[in-house]
Amino acid sequence: MNNIDQFIQLDAQIKELSKRRDALKKEVLEIMDATKQDFVFGQSNSVGLRKVEAIRSTLDTKAVKVEMGEAWFDERTKCSLVTSLRISNSSNEVA
Repeated sequence: MNNIDQFIQLDAQIKELSKRRDALKKEVLEIMDATKQDFVFGQSNSVGLRKVEAIRSTLDTKAVKVEMGEAWFDERTKCSLVTSLRISNSSNEVA
């Protein structure tokens, strides 16, 4: 198996594990809410899960550009090049 195949296989495994983790997270949070606990231990009683809540905010860039102008927005925006790999089949090739 070459690096490309390994990457594709690993990506699929990560997606499946993420789905399982999200389902377990939902179940654990339901248990914590039902028992009114913010911390629950695992079987070993040395490690557990703590419920942590935080406010997350995002900037409505479209509204800022309308209100302040695109030039104002561009002058205050930091950009960086990000390189990623997108898994696709050969029929989705970019010309």
